[in-house]
Amino acid sequence: MVLSSAKAFLSLVLQIGLIGWMKLSSVLVDLARKKPLDSAVDLRAIAKACENFSGADLAELVDEAARAAIEEILTAVEGGSGDINTCMPRHFDIALSKVSSSVCPAERLRYKLLADRFKAS
Repeated sequence: MVLSSAKAFLSLVLQIGLIGWMKLSSVLVDLARKKPLDSAVDLRAIAKACENFSGADLAELVDEAARAAIEEILTAVEGGSGDINTCMPRHFDIALSKVSSSVCPAERLRYKLLADRFKAS
């Protein structure tokens, strides 16, 4: 009984693992819903650049892009101009240079092997 419960729990945990870029795109859309995004921001292209990101990594990415936009807006206002009011592709480029996947390759391999092992049994 304990072993079957543990196996069910582990398989559930493994199913929550990393997702492909198409689902990452959906997650990014949800995370960015309340952010003022410029129409030039392509969340699908950003998702393709975020292979092996977790949901928390994506949340950090969106927040970091928003911080980059806010910093640029504040700098523009201090300089006497204020034509920026959205998160632009360049802000996501800045965010991607700072945020990376929190799941290391060794852990990804370990979880894949565990998932394969439980699928086989």
